[in-house]
Amino acid sequence: MNKIKIKICVGTTCFIMGGADMFDKLNDDLSEELLTKIDISLSHCLGECSSGAHGLAPYVLVGDTLISAATFEKIEAEIIKQLRG
Repeated sequence: MNKIKIKICVGTTCFIMGGADMFDKLNDDLSEELLTKIDISLSHCLGECSSGAHGLAPYVLVGDTLISAATFEKIEAEIIKQLRG
């Protein structure tokens, strides 16, 4: 089974809005079972703020699903949803 790829935006707006802390939060708080099924990386920019949607930062891409105003809970729920297929 391929791991779910997670990209956390840490561009300026997303960084300020919490994206910078999301990497550690996911690694610290997700269960070991979920951590073995995902691959987390940081992205300089996902390009979402160029549309003027700064208020929806931080952005996180879980597989092909973009999460705006990302929180740990939203990301965890999307990971579980994708694992259940």
